[in-house]
Amino acid sequence: MTNNKQNLLHLAIIIIVLIICFLIVPKNNDYEVEGIYLPKYQLNMVPISHSKVNAINLNNKQDKLYYENLDKAIGLIRVSKMVDNYKDFDNICKQNVDKAIDLAAENGIDRIKYMCSYPQGELNQLSNVTLQAYAFKD
Repeated sequence: MTNNKQNLLHLAIIIIVLIICFLIVPKNNDYEVEGIYLPKYQLNMVPISHSKVNAINLNNKQDKLYYENLDKAIGLIRVSKMVDNYKDFDNICKQNVDKAIDLAAENGIDRIKYMCSYPQGELNQLSNVTLQAYAFKD
């Protein structure tokens, strides 16, 4: 076997191995929604039902009344999910709201006021849709 044929054989084997590696390693585009409740005070509250949590979207409210008393919140809820498509923004925001309601119910919070924030500019591997919610107990 000549040197050129041997080089071509090695090149073909390397290309085949690379193709197999790309096919075996899956691309994970289904990211998880991650969230955390950050209490302002050390309170031990009993978990409540998800249906009892009242969620108010501050992005849609222009009324000053909805923005009042945010400093009287008993905690914050932060939720985030990675995004790689502009069309998914609203759907991911809804998933974030559902996660925030779950966290609120687990911690006995019966009212949250939330805002979704979207990435600006070009999307990359660090782009995410975030939600910040203020937690209240009536």
